[in-house]
Amino acid sequence: MSDGILAWDVTIPEVQRSSMGARPRGTLSLITSDRGEESFTLPLAVARSLKASHDADELHPESRAELLWIVKDRSLRCAALRMERLVDKRDYSSQELSNKLRQDGYSEQVREEVVARAVDSGIVDDARYADIFVRTKISSGWGINRIEAELNRRGVDATLLEGWPEAYFSDTSEEERALELARTRRISEKNGYEKLVRFLCGRGYTLAVSYRVARQVIDERTID
Repeated sequence: MSDGILAWDVTIPEVQRSSMGARPRGTLSLITSDRGEESFTLPLAVARSLKASHDADELHPESRAELLWIVKDRSLRCAALRMERLVDKRDYSSQELSNKLRQDGYSEQVREEVVARAVDSGIVDDARYADIFVRTKISSGWGINRIEAELNRRGVDATLLEGWPEAYFSDTSEEERALELARTRRISEKNGYEKLVRFLCGRGYTLAVSYRVARQVIDERTID
């Protein structure tokens, strides 16, 4: 039989956690009449699922193509379960979810399909994620620059938010918020001005705003 399977098995690594943080992988090994011996790395959840079915004698693929179809089907199911467990704990952007699945070892095709389904169903919504993220970081004293940079790192464009940034910063100006934050900061006698400027820039305020606010706070404390 062309490309017929002569034998196949799945192995699970004995050590399933690494001190270096690497995600372990399972291995699918098969022998076919046409291609001989082959092996494929699998996400651990997929490997466990296939191993259980193999050991229970539940699967009898007749060809390499059929077995690989089964692998993809199991991958989609396991990736969907992994995604559901993640979003049960907190909101994720679509890129964050894709990155999580990539770290687990899922292929690009599987990641794209699972994340697309989550977006279509409303389980994942980058605009909703961005709105929650922005409001949380504003309350922590972050400035526009840092918020935009962190959203971008998570694969989300801040312009997805209606009225960005005016709708989120209308109650107080950028400089007023920076001043409020800086006044709560403990300032050392040595290089206090420079340290305060760096602190404000690190929170996402522009250099000009950081300079003005740092000078005002230093002057206020000098007068006191």
